[in-house]
Amino acid sequence: MFLLPEEIDRKLNWKSGKAECLARQRRIPHHLLPDGTIRLVWDEIAPLIVAVPAILGQRRAANMPDAPVLSPLLLDARQAAALIGVSPATWHRMVSAGKTPSPIKLSAGCVRWRVSDLESWISHGCLDRKAWLSLKEGR
Repeated sequence: MFLLPEEIDRKLNWKSGKAECLARQRRIPHHLLPDGTIRLVWDEIAPLIVAVPAILGQRRAANMPDAPVLSPLLLDARQAAALIGVSPATWHRMVSAGKTPSPIKLSAGCVRWRVSDLESWISHGCLDRKAWLSLKEGR
């Protein structure tokens, strides 16, 4: 279900216009309709607010005191790039070159990486995919 940016502002107690501003800056997922209006989907935004508040420019989700702090188990390319501190374009080049852990393909257009794999991969020195798979399999 699509929501207007104003509805997200009210739901999160943000000042008027913040959700639209973040969407236009491409800092939160949104849908741009043919007439130029922005629509948001709560299910796409809520995980970012709870799990990655820095994306939204907040130190903590203080406006959601009862919300549980959840950590995502899977990350998309943009989130994986942010985790290791590179741009999404650099992340995609690394993936194409086989320098990252193997992704999980949930469907044709939905590719994710396990947070646990990425954290372990980083702690082992960011090995290329082949070396990483050998290490994971214990060879």
